[in-house]
Amino acid sequence: MKKYKIIMLPSAKRDISAMIDYLSNFYPSTAIKKYDKIIAKISLLQITPNMCEEYPCAVSDFKYRKMVVDEYLIFYVVLGDTVEIHNIINGKFDILKHLGS
Repeated sequence: MKKYKIIMLPSAKRDISAMIDYLSNFYPSTAIKKYDKIIAKISLLQITPNMCEEYPCAVSDFKYRKMVVDEYLIFYVVLGDTVEIHNIINGKFDILKHLGS
């Protein structure tokens, strides 16, 4: 069974760090659980990288796929045998504004 390499870009690392910082201010144990849940779901992409639907519009010439984990949306692309995680965004935010930054 082929395994894809997962790379979390700096933008996604910033996103998840901001999420943890924010949640830790109110619910420290929830922040850890949410982080673990997101990482576990991302790890599924090693085996099934195309499991999530394509996002309906291209941003910066990327055709993103969108993974949903509770209220968070994980935007990623599959490039050859690599999965690049680009952003992890709260679904309440202006998605296109965050993807373009």
